[in-house]
Amino acid sequence: MSMQRIHRSPSMTAHLVEAGCFRSDNLVVVDVGASGGFESHWAVYGDQLGVLGFETDPAECERLSRLEKNPKVRYFPIALHRDRRHLTFHLGAVEQPPERQEAFDRSLWGRSSTREASRAKTAAAPAEKPANLYLDPTPRTVELETLDLDGFCDEHAIARIDFIKTDTDGGDLDVLTGALRSLEGRGVLGVCVEVCFQREAAQFSDVDRLLAKAGFLLYDLDVYRYSRRHLPAPFRDPSPAQTISGQIWWGNALYFRDVVGPAGRPSWITPTGLLK
Repeated sequence: MSMQRIHRSPSMTAHLVEAGCFRSDNLVVVDVGASGGFESHWAVYGDQLGVLGFETDPAECERLSRLEKNPKVRYFPIALHRDRRHLTFHLGAVEQPPERQEAFDRSLWGRSSTREASRAKTAAAPAEKPANLYLDPTPRTVELETLDLDGFCDEHAIARIDFIKTDTDGGDLDVLTGALRSLEGRGVLGVCVEVCFQREAAQFSDVDRLLAKAGFLLYDLDVYRYSRRHLPAPFRDPSPAQTISGQIWWGNALYFRDVVGPAGRPSWITPTGLLK
């Protein structure tokens, strides 16, 4: 059975914004992994939008802050995690020592057509990227102190959040674990989280179990596929990355509260909250 996605017109939201429905109760979005800025669909809220963006790269946070005209959109060079701790983040390419290359070649990534295409591209232009590197060709290690979202909200007197989006390339379950009090006590209506379907990062099953316990239902799922090198499929984009068919590997899962279901509407959801 095929599923047709319904693309709704933003006219209703635009009408509500034009009427000033959220002027005294702005839509508040937490964006974890905010490189490149918040997603464009939130722009319809105009000056009735507040964003708390978190990005581990201080230079990117500074760039985004310099470009942003809405004073209620703020970016913080903070690594969110499940708690406060000192962590080492490896950013960029990952080099495989010769003794680990064979095991790497047997891994899911090593057997993917994406990896094979990247290897061929490297062979054609060796100066651009060494043959045993993948992803970003500028590897670097960053030492960071992490903070949980609940702790950040406590310190900055953030009483309410409407929506949380996380895209951290594997640390999303840790971020949500550090936001449990916010999910249950700060009025969160929806969550969009990057999930993994293989045993490499925050697995979908773990994320789904955590959010279900916090009162959220899965609403939509957008998956990313990667074909094997021996059965390659066309790439979705010009650069070798996702393929149009193949094994489901990553995805974005969208969750919302069911405010008209058997559990009923939570007492803290206001009429404006229902409009949101």
